[in-house]
Amino acid sequence: MGLNLGKTRLWCFNIKTNQVIEKIEIPEAIAPAGTFAQDVAIDEKNNWAYLADINNPGIIAINLKTKEARRWSGHVSLQAENKDMVIDGKVVYFKGKPARVAIDPITISADRETIFYGAMVGTTWYKLPAKLFREGKSDQTIADAVQKAGNKPMSDGATTDEYGNHYFTNSQEHAITKVDVKGKSSNIVQDEKIKWPDNVIFGPVGWIYVTANQLNTTPAFTGTTDTGKAPYYIYRFKINKR
Repeated sequence: MGLNLGKTRLWCFNIKTNQVIEKIEIPEAIAPAGTFAQDVAIDEKNNWAYLADINNPGIIAINLKTKEARRWSGHVSLQAENKDMVIDGKVVYFKGKPARVAIDPITISADRETIFYGAMVGTTWYKLPAKLFREGKSDQTIADAVQKAGNKPMSDGATTDEYGNHYFTNSQEHAITKVDVKGKSSNIVQDEKIKWPDNVIFGPVGWIYVTANQLNTTPAFTGTTDTGKAPYYIYRFKINKR
């Protein structure tokens, strides 16, 4: 995120060779100092990337071929909802106030045509056509195309499978919540050990991976010292997508 540098960058790693093979620096006009680009959805089919900025709530869209970027912001769907996040019976605070964290989880459909997103502190899941960014449509055209995709838990991360199911990191319930194509919600795994599930992603052969980083124990949330207790885990479990 480069908060201390005042730069937002997207790096590409080759995990087979352990090399950085590309660095894209987003212009300051698009991502000024303080930009908090938290999550990213990659469209490898059309060579685009979509970043969620929670500080100045918006989506930064990057053409990976030309390295050109644009920002779409100012829409109510990008904002936090006025609801409290409660974990283990306590309201979560952020910078001294009840947390109101905006757009964070962002995913893209298997055909790479629909972008899904929502606020961390929010229970609504939105969608819009990815082609509007690829075709350079106006901010208003994009705003007019936003639709509610369904409901979600308060979440820091999400992923979408090839069947249209969505999987959310459920911060309040120490869980991974699945919302299927019919809108039915269920916790497919729930355990007190999953302390602030952050990111979630599919691995090979039916595995799903989730990080548990205890984010709510950091000074930004506690207002005092870091109360997190190592180790910090990456968990995996088997799922049946159908």
